[in-house]
Amino acid sequence: MPHLSEGEGTDTSSSQHGYRQKKLEVHLSDLTTELTALKECLVEVGILQQEHFLARLHHKRFAAASQAHPLGAVQDASQALGTSELTLAVIHAAGPSAARRLLAASRGISQCALPLLKYVDQLSPSRIYVCGGFNGTAATPRAEFLDLQVGEWQALPPLSTARSGAAAGVLFGQLYVAGGQDGAKVFKTVECFDPKSNKWERLPPMQEARACAMVTSIHDRLMICGGYDDIHFLKSAESFDPIKKRWHALPSMQWPREGAACVQLRGRLYLCGGFSGTHYLSKVEYFDFTHGRWQKAPALQEGRHCAAASRLGPKVVICGGHQGARVLRSVECLDTRDGASSTWQRLHPMSIKRKEAAIAAVGGQLFVFGGSDKESCLQQAEYFDPESGSWHLLPDMCSKRRAASSAVAAGQIYIIGGSDGHTCHQSVECFNVLKNNWQPVGPMSEGRKAAAAATIMS
Repeated sequence: MPHLSEGEGTDTSSSQHGYRQKKLEVHLSDLTTELTALKECLVEVGILQQEHFLARLHHKRFAAASQAHPLGAVQDASQALGTSELTLAVIHAAGPSAARRLLAASRGISQCALPLLKYVDQLSPSRIYVCGGFNGTAATPRAEFLDLQVGEWQALPPLSTARSGAAAGVLFGQLYVAGGQDGAKVFKTVECFDPKSNKWERLPPMQEARACAMVTSIHDRLMICGGYDDIHFLKSAESFDPIKKRWHALPSMQWPREGAACVQLRGRLYLCGGFSGTHYLSKVEYFDFTHGRWQKAPALQEGRHCAAASRLGPKVVICGGHQGARVLRSVECLDTRDGASSTWQRLHPMSIKRKEAAIAAVGGQLFVFGGSDKESCLQQAEYFDPESGSWHLLPDMCSKRRAASSAVAAGQIYIIGGSDGHTCHQSVECFNVLKNNWQPVGPMSEGRKAAAAATIMS
């Protein structure tokens, strides 16, 4: 047997090690490619949600890192934000928009962050804009904003067209108002307000006239769907590109509907219930922006028109509504993490039946205000605590209100205008979540219901 010198043995060992390493790298690359292909197939057939997969992956990586590097006695984010100095540092680093979303994420976090929200408002003050609506006699073109630092309403240039039941959304710090009606005509016209120039700009009209449509701002587009054109209930949808200033037709919904509950969650737009012109719908569908199409979702347990809905964590929660003469107090929720196996689950019902109520989620809790029980308008308010699974009464509003506009700013909930069945209110009420009380706000220049409202950070 030939004798190998010490150097020759080392070279042979290194060569074998390099060969094995290269083989493992090729095998790992093949496995990665196969896993990517498998994941894409599962997403395409609807078995796997991309957002759910990434969230689960992040959770497992974070759990592994936490086990390797324990955080000591700290159990959750609210404990980690237990000092005002650290909370303020997080708010500064995250920015005003992310800080406001943080408040809605959890009750514990909001209790830490709400007292410091005034610093967020100093960084980027908010304004609540209200446009159009019905003043008790006719649709109005008036527009105004609430300066939260001053606490007073300021007039804006009027809309070019008096309109009620218009769709409104915010893109790149500008307010878009589309469609609506004046009692004689349904519009396809669109206009945009730029707070910096304090001017309205007429934009290309929608492809279809529509009032009481569902609207959201997502992926830097304004998406509008459904509604009615005074003759037909619509199932068409379209989106506006603010850069090219063009409307693009989207695939039609599976059912025509207006007055549906509209919730944006996990990169999807969920439409729940509504009225088709002949039926009070229990049908639910969502628009999948990844594939550009509508997908069926589990149906509600009962049809609902003019219900109040919001996201609460990973869940869509829908409250009340009506089926013609029957007004509902029941509540349902859909956990979007469950994918194709998800179903709507009954939650504890509200204390009273209501339709056309205002709704807001703050600090991991769901707040519902006013509305109508068919016989009369309501001034009662209540909130849902997911920890206890029950509803709790809040102090009554000063006025009865249905079809009021609502906005959340500086961690407080503003209920704007609305009708008591006889008069459209100029008054505005502000609910302080931390203090559990109503605080006075100056009145608008004109009473209105069904107005377009939005919060914009300056």
